[in-house]
Amino acid sequence: MNLAQLKQQQLEYAESIIIQDKLDFTIPKFIGGTDVGFENGGEITRAAIVVLSYPDLRLVEYKVAKVKTEFPYIPGYLSFREYPALEEAWQQISQKPDLLLVDGQGIAHPRGVGIASHLGLLLDIPTIGVAKKRLYGQYTEPDSKPLSYEKLWDKHGEQQIGWVLRSKLRCNPLFISPGHRVSYQTALDWVIKCLKGYRLPEPTRFADAVASNKPFFSQILRGM
Repeated sequence: MNLAQLKQQQLEYAESIIIQDKLDFTIPKFIGGTDVGFENGGEITRAAIVVLSYPDLRLVEYKVAKVKTEFPYIPGYLSFREYPALEEAWQQISQKPDLLLVDGQGIAHPRGVGIASHLGLLLDIPTIGVAKKRLYGQYTEPDSKPLSYEKLWDKHGEQQIGWVLRSKLRCNPLFISPGHRVSYQTALDWVIKCLKGYRLPEPTRFADAVASNKPFFSQILRGM
């Protein structure tokens, strides 16, 4: 494994990322969500993709793909580890979403290519990164009031790379960043539109439940 070569590949990907609205819709009919986990001590990568109808945000389809993990855990290069399973799940989905919310970073990454950007670029779809933790950058803590937000800046404080959103009272904020073919404002707006009283927006909340087979999963299926 040549990390220098992978770093160069990320830098080349970053040059192709589009951080402006290239959406093929005014209001999406379907919004997707992704979640990735690992089984058997990391030997198997498990990726879930769900598709929700909009504006009711009801589950219409989901797929879970499991593939052998070929890439080790290396911070900053996780998209190479997660992409194969996500790509497999994407190929299985029949109703492709107009917009995909990805559990992870978009351009809020040291080299500007988190999994949301990596996935959006290679699949040529509009994506938004919805991360539970900061990977890179600096910010001012948003107000405690739900839906308060602040800009996320690069480490020099010169370039915006996303948003820090307080999605729910008494919860840690989410780190929102454009993935590909979406602007900063659009990324923030659509995450907020997909919130229904929980910390996570519905697409990634559903994907997490499906991927982890949580009790919530059976409730989702009953609602289909």
